[in-house]
Amino acid sequence: MSRYYRAVAVDYDGTLTETDTPHPDVLAAIRRARGGGRLVVLVTGRILDSLLTSFPEAELAFDAMVGENGGVIWLPGKGRRAVAQPVAGELDAALAARGVPVERGSVLLATQAAYDHVVLEEIARRGLDVQLVRNRGALMLLPPGVSKGTGLLEALAELGVSGHSTIAVGDAENDHSLVESCELGVATGAVAGSMADFHHEIARAAVEVLRHHASNRDFSRWTEDVIRDHALAERIRSVEERLRRNGSSASEAGRRLLLEAIETHYQGR
Repeated sequence: MSRYYRAVAVDYDGTLTETDTPHPDVLAAIRRARGGGRLVVLVTGRILDSLLTSFPEAELAFDAMVGENGGVIWLPGKGRRAVAQPVAGELDAALAARGVPVERGSVLLATQAAYDHVVLEEIARRGLDVQLVRNRGALMLLPPGVSKGTGLLEALAELGVSGHSTIAVGDAENDHSLVESCELGVATGAVAGSMADFHHEIARAAVEVLRHHASNRDFSRWTEDVIRDHALAERIRSVEERLRRNGSSASEAGRRLLLEAIETHYQGR
């Protein structure tokens, strides 16, 4: 990974782990990244108390955590801090009275997406300004303007790092703001969705940025280490080598070759 990047921000469910606790190999990779001088920030929609119940080592594993879909940040030595006012407390009782299971965080109110129509009715009845964020089968009620992206930028500011020197990795609907808030964002969900986002990042990158990452073999390394598609990594590595040899004159041609490598590889699947 290029030394240009000082931090990696990573989603939890579906990205770091498919269960309550990351695999030891994943935790070892995080330790290697931190040992190499990079900051690793966990960004999750989970309430941090709930996360720590199933993964108590989380506070030792990361340099910072963003919880409640951007509503809360945690840093070593500073503890937790809400970065927004909580969703109105009157909703808890109103939803519970209608049989909707809810979980209250410091900022958000969480329930299941199947109850979205009831939630919308109760919000409208009270004239509240609340945004609804879906994540697979979950539904999060948040103050307006709060997202994983805004929470991450708060945490990065505390760490003295810019989003321009950060890589973000996510996999679900609520991760769009996360990947868009950083210089390089990668989605690692289903193959088509993940590659669509990767394809988009390469297509929109400035020539200078493309050349910088290709010369450092960042694209192939990221494909290998994060997406774990070794065959595609080899295809991309050959394009990076061509860019490295030919310099600036091959930048746009290299972009086309990178995009074609992704398209051709996944059309064959």
